[in-house]
Amino acid sequence: SVALIWAAALVVMAIVFWFTTNDDPVIRERRAGKAAPTRSFWQEFAPLKNLQVWRFAFYYFFAFGAFVALSLWLPRYLIGAYGFGIATAGMIGAAYSIPASIFRAYGGVLSDRIGARAVLYWTFSVSAVATLVLSLPSADYVVRGISGP
Repeated sequence: SVALIWAAALVVMAIVFWFTTNDDPVIRERRAGKAAPTRSFWQEFAPLKNLQVWRFAFYYFFAFGAFVALSLWLPRYLIGAYGFGIATAGMIGAAYSIPASIFRAYGGVLSDRIGARAVLYWTFSVSAVATLVLSLPSADYVVRGISGP
């Protein structure tokens, strides 16, 4: 029933979007028969000549791509590596995913206050440490050579 509830919510949001948004001004001009400027197929790719576009795409690939990958992978990893039940692993995955989604919005506020580059570097650093911790296998350690009282 979760999928049906989600589908119903999506249909409701699509209806709300349809009735509460306006068309793009360029599309409105084209429908009205006014000569809106058109660009060729190759002109659409002109921004790709800018190195910043590629760099930002690379950052987004890692920031959002890693988030999606970890969200999908984490429950399966917890089941396989640590023997968690599917419900527990799913709850831990949600406990990761929900705050991360909320923090993405706050990351924009932080970027405005302290700078996007600083937030990005902190994000990548914390992500590297977190994935390093996730990469450690479950293990029991016995330290020998230390005698007790």
